[in-house]
Amino acid sequence: MIDLFYELLDKIGFVHPVHPPLTHIPMGLVIGAFFFALIALLFRRSILPPFAYRRIILLALIFTFPSALFGYMDWQHFYDGSWIFPIKIKLVLTGVLIVLLIIAFIIGRKVKLETKSMLGIFTLCLLTVTLLGYYGGQLMFE
Repeated sequence: MIDLFYELLDKIGFVHPVHPPLTHIPMGLVIGAFFFALIALLFRRSILPPFAYRRIILLALIFTFPSALFGYMDWQHFYDGSWIFPIKIKLVLTGVLIVLLIIAFIIGRKVKLETKSMLGIFTLCLLTVTLLGYYGGQLMFE
């Protein structure tokens, strides 16, 4: 099934992995949430309405799943499912990111979003997506 998908893409001239461009959506949303929360905390005023933070995190969570799915498909197709170190790290970090986003979404419903605790969670999410990007770069450019 995976091979059929890549054969179809190959027929229309797309021979690259599908996962990397898709990763920019959840990564950008996490980075945005972090910076909005940081600015709000520094200036002690809300930049966005509270529901906006929750929607940003929810969108990041939603788009993490297709990104992970296409990452799995790319891994199977381009790396033959080989258990190389960056793949192992990316699988663990993807699980960590999903858990952190769920926590951020749940806690964000109960506390003010311009608090240090929310910024802490957003910082952990930011660190996680940064490491995911780093190890993705290791796969692509090494």
